[in-house]
Amino acid sequence: MHLNRRTMLKFSGAASLGCLLQPASLFAAKPVNRRRFHLCLSPDALERDSQLLPTIREAGVNAVWLGGFFSQPPSDEKSPPGA
Repeated sequence: MHLNRRTMLKFSGAASLGCLLQPASLFAAKPVNRRRFHLCLSPDALERDSQLLPTIREAGVNAVWLGGFFSQPPSDEKSPPGA
């Protein structure tokens, strides 16, 4: 096939027309959910209400942290020597 200026203009016109006929959504960037939501709960709260975890998930929380160790005093076995 001999490629001259006229043939090149035909090809570029056809390619441009093809791009114009495609929906713009094909060229748009897909939305990325960059926000993450964390929640810190005590294990007692989860034991009292069995529907709490599904409710939190439906609310959009991505991660649940169990913070039960915050309220417990350290045991003597785990204390550093000389304390």
